[in-house]
Amino acid sequence: MSTTALSVPSQANAPAVATAFGLSSHWYSTEPSAQAASAAAAAGNASYTDFYTFDSLRTGWVAGGTSVTNARWTADPFDGSNSNAVLAISYPENTLDGAQFSMSPFRYLNETVQTALLKYEVAFSNDLDFVLGGKLPGLYGATPDATQMCTGGKQLSDCFSARLMWRERGRGEVYAYLPVYPGFCGQSDVECNDAYGQSLSRGSFRFSRGGWTTITQLVALNTPGYANGLLYLWANDTLALAHTGLTWRTNASVTLTSVLFSTFFGGSGRQWESEGGEGYFRRFERRFLPLGLRYLIAMSRRRSLAVATISAVPLTTVLLFTLILAIGAQPVSAVRIQLHASTTPSTVPAGLVLQPDHGAGDSARAMEEGFVTRGEDGLDVLTFAEDLAALQEDEACRAESFSSHNVFEETGDDSEAAGTSYMVLFTLVRER
Repeated sequence: MSTTALSVPSQANAPAVATAFGLSSHWYSTEPSAQAASAAAAAGNASYTDFYTFDSLRTGWVAGGTSVTNARWTADPFDGSNSNAVLAISYPENTLDGAQFSMSPFRYLNETVQTALLKYEVAFSNDLDFVLGGKLPGLYGATPDATQMCTGGKQLSDCFSARLMWRERGRGEVYAYLPVYPGFCGQSDVECNDAYGQSLSRGSFRFSRGGWTTITQLVALNTPGYANGLLYLWANDTLALAHTGLTWRTNASVTLTSVLFSTFFGGSGRQWESEGGEGYFRRFERRFLPLGLRYLIAMSRRRSLAVATISAVPLTTVLLFTLILAIGAQPVSAVRIQLHASTTPSTVPAGLVLQPDHGAGDSARAMEEGFVTRGEDGLDVLTFAEDLAALQEDEACRAESFSSHNVFEETGDDSEAAGTSYMVLFTLVRER
């Protein structure tokens, strides 16, 4: 099998990552002006300041709940060019306290999301001691009817969390509550804890005091039953960690629902307690892939280009393709795929291979109309071999997903004018 694998960029800001993964929808936070925040603080009324802080979070950050503790808007302590306020969270001395609330832009935008990017900037005051560690915001997912959260030692099947943590001396990681499978905890960049969350790539980057760190986190959900979920994180636009064999969920009803804004010291126990100081947060962005984007495919012959029809319902890194191939007398040499998100061409996520799938039945035929395109040279994003038997034997694929007697299903006539039409159903999965 010949596969053109796309590399994840080692240096990339949030827009570049979004382009690489075809994330066409976006949301940006809004913060009050520093002048307005100063005026609220100058009023000298703690109740009003608390109300102003949370009301601004509810409208500008789509925060849920009814209040927030240890939080206030303040002028940017490290960037004099920033005219907007930043959110300051105090970590009271000799406590584990901080702040926690959900930010739910996906719900407000009425999207079902299975691939998402979170970007924000975080800073710490110069007097903060990292002690043993603490929590930071990250992406979160759940079923629509979930009643508890995957935090605080709750390992549940209807949710997952992908918060960040700092450890001693500011070492960074993703601290995830997610289903594990045999062999997962034996990986060199995974540290499991049966009672709490799993530490992913601990120490792969660092947080510092006295300045801003830009975090860009990407989560792509797995297909239930397969360990093909993705996690990437860039710190200050440099790729810091990459996990490509995750099981974010075992239940297909679990989707990305929110950002869990969570920051406090701990762990648990007095050895984790804060020695004082503050954390600062600004410029949250969410970019995501809603269901319903369309994908185009072209069949390349040795000397000419065939017509192909495709409609796709993207399921993050597992993309369900219904493909009608108009195959004439000459054999097809290869298939090339390119993603078109809105009006901007993008590419299929990195490291994917093509496999047959046999589960869609009549629903696949319903997606055939209206997506005919003539292929052109230069769509060399992903290539698979003409010999599907070789594809079956390739160890990079999941051979158990194949059914050799059902790879092709004839759906049209075989007249000379039309060629022979075949329906082929494929699923894109990550290479092992």
